[in-house]
Amino acid sequence: MSEKLSLKPEIDSLIKLFKEGKFNKTLIKCNELIKKFSEEPFLYNLKGMVEIKLNNFNHSIISFKQAIKLNPSYVEAYNNLSTTYINLGEFERAVSILKKSIVLKPNYANAFNNLASALNDQGNYGEALKVFDKLYNLDPNYPGVKENIIKLLTYYKPSDTNLNIFTKLNNLLININFDKEISDVNIVNIYNRCKDIVSSQL
Repeated sequence: MSEKLSLKPEIDSLIKLFKEGKFNKTLIKCNELIKKFSEEPFLYNLKGMVEIKLNNFNHSIISFKQAIKLNPSYVEAYNNLSTTYINLGEFERAVSILKKSIVLKPNYANAFNNLASALNDQGNYGEALKVFDKLYNLDPNYPGVKENIIKLLTYYKPSDTNLNIFTKLNNLLININFDKEISDVNIVNIYNRCKDIVSSQL
């Protein structure tokens, strides 16, 4: 039996502990397995995820970097590393890492979402909007993408003050009755109308 096959039950057990929120137990078991399977990138990636949950961000950076060292194409580890930097407020590093993960996997929706969020946190609203738009085109049903676009458009002011985009978007949003439940159809329609304004004027 190969090491990969012998490790599978252990990994399944780790994932179960992680999903149950037993992060300290997961971390202990990860460290035990890493001693036996030191070349397995998944273990370092999961260890880093646990360390994020435990707010051990400096340790999680080391874990994710080790996972990437063992597998330079491990896009999930890049994405998780960026999440650590976002938690630390190091948005430039996060943005750089996320762009690299998208190069490695151009349809990686999670990376697009995190990149847009990091750019937004940086105050780079124009680029954030473009990335959210790419995410929407990639996966219109990605959790929160439509709401995030609409939210961003309520405070994003284009640098070109001659544009009427902000006024038009505000007028559009003013007409929404937020006292009533907004359906997915309503959100899609609002998003499409916002998108038409952005596409025609940015």
